[in-house]
Amino acid sequence: LSNLTMWFWEKWPYASESNSYMGLVLLVPLALAFFMRKRFGLPKWINVWWIILFIFAVLALGPHLRIHEHTLDSILLPYDLLTRLIPTLQVSGMPMRMVLMVLVSGVVIASFVLKKINLQSRKGKLLFAGIVILFVWEVYPVRLPLALPDYPHYVDVLKDLPQRSVTGIIDNAATRVS
Repeated sequence: LSNLTMWFWEKWPYASESNSYMGLVLLVPLALAFFMRKRFGLPKWINVWWIILFIFAVLALGPHLRIHEHTLDSILLPYDLLTRLIPTLQVSGMPMRMVLMVLVSGVVIASFVLKKINLQSRKGKLLFAGIVILFVWEVYPVRLPLALPDYPHYVDVLKDLPQRSVTGIIDNAATRVS
């Protein structure tokens, strides 16, 4: 099954460190907060969290814009300027780690949206139920595919040798007869 997506991931260095999934449970309340901000009546200071979210989202993109396997060196992003101002940032090597602040600010904004849902109304109950169903669907465990591991031939040879020790150490010198 991994061969189906190999074309995408094999050309992406540090794929596990350069990808993050915010989740629909966070993105839906953020979309509601952005498009329906007047209706939810969020406090003015929540805009600070929007600024933090936006700044760190752009910084998490790294020094150069990357689209799939192509790096556009001609387009410098703010992270490049930041590493020139603060050279110690180059040591970390992973601007993607800044996405943690995106998640924190997103959770703060989303929590205010969820707090403003009127659970006394039918619409509010349906919206909240939809978010709960979305959460359950998103975190519901999926059975992992089982594949036998590849191992070298010498493992079979070692398995077939007679056991003379409880330690699992094969000591050919001790078994030789002179």
